[in-house]
Amino acid sequence: MRLDYDQVVAALRLDHDPWTARPLSEQHLPGRLQRRLGYKRAPGELTWQEAESRARQQRHGRTDSTPYPPKVDLRDLGGLNFVTPVRDQGECRACVAFAVLATLETTMQVKAGRPDPDLDFSEAHLFHCSAGCMKCAFGWQIPLAVERLKTEGVVDDSCLRYEPAGGCGKLCDDWAGCLTRIRGAEHIIDDPAEAKKWLATAGALIGTMEVHEDFYFYASGGYKYEIGARAGSHAVCCIGYDDDMRHWICKNSWGPTWGTGGFFSIRYGECGFGAEMWKLLT
Repeated sequence: MRLDYDQVVAALRLDHDPWTARPLSEQHLPGRLQRRLGYKRAPGELTWQEAESRARQQRHGRTDSTPYPPKVDLRDLGGLNFVTPVRDQGECRACVAFAVLATLETTMQVKAGRPDPDLDFSEAHLFHCSAGCMKCAFGWQIPLAVERLKTEGVVDDSCLRYEPAGGCGKLCDDWAGCLTRIRGAEHIIDDPAEAKKWLATAGALIGTMEVHEDFYFYASGGYKYEIGARAGSHAVCCIGYDDDMRHWICKNSWGPTWGTGGFFSIRYGECGFGAEMWKLLT
């Protein structure tokens, strides 16, 4: 029997309501959301059990010499919003492509020092047009997505619109002239201080987490696991942190009607988040 809203609310009440839940919409039923969990671990990455263990053991203390501020939210950096609008991956295990390109869009804006809300790269091109991608039913590895972004590049969404089951359609006529590439990426393993320094100075990060059934019901607050089975592995874009509240701030790819306008916060140490992150070098 699947977890229901009343069970989540009861579990939260027993834990003094650390976050707020909402009933599921038709679009966000558990089976439909589970088909969006497409992060596949590459050789050499932590297992999900290792990631959860390391995240729980991470230290997030501060001193007078800590080289980054106590809070960063790239939606409000000096009064400017460097985060592009929330997208919707639909019922397709394309979360890696969405996380990678959301991270690229924000990092490029921070580097340029000016917001560009119209910046929108094509998840369809990165995901559906990759020979190494196993398409919607199987998901993808982050190193493969990053390598394709480095060697082949990605077009704008206006050149190839994303559809969950749309495949690699016809590119715009001038597609070769509108490719964006990166120089590479760096893998941050079990180093929250390095991740926070990057968020405070350079841009967003690709993050991963283990999704449990209660996460589907998330509405607001600092998420922590309460009840339900593990559903799968997910990739998202990390856009900040709050050392006072002790949580990471993230942009999801389940549309703006899920969570807090499509965003969520997750407590330090929860669900393996923060154990492995990736920064893109533009």
